[in-house]
Amino acid sequence: MRPGTSRLRISELPCEIASREILPSIRAAIVRVLLAKGYSKYTVARMMGLTPASITHYLRGKRGRPDLEEKLLSEPYKSLIEKLAEIVEKAWKTGINGKTYSSYRDLVCTLCSGFNPVAKEAGCPS
Repeated sequence: MRPGTSRLRISELPCEIASREILPSIRAAIVRVLLAKGYSKYTVARMMGLTPASITHYLRGKRGRPDLEEKLLSEPYKSLIEKLAEIVEKAWKTGINGKTYSSYRDLVCTLCSGFNPVAKEAGCPS
């Protein structure tokens, strides 16, 4: 890297990195928390608006990054993942509203910024 340059590239936005690596890892961690609460794979799929095959891919590490998922399920991030799982669970039971969506979005953005150095440089919320 040349002196005075950053990791930012005009061709790749922080959300591209997030959608490729970080968001699938966050979803995988949420899936594991919901399964640990006793929900079936099929119920978790319905809760999250996914297919059972998607849940299987998350569990097998075919979506997301297993190393990142492991970090997300450890402190200090585990409590945020558990909160996201609670939001998913509540939205499934009572329906989603603007406040629920905002809470979910804000927590996901906080986690993403914590793992995405390009997001930090770009000024994404953390």
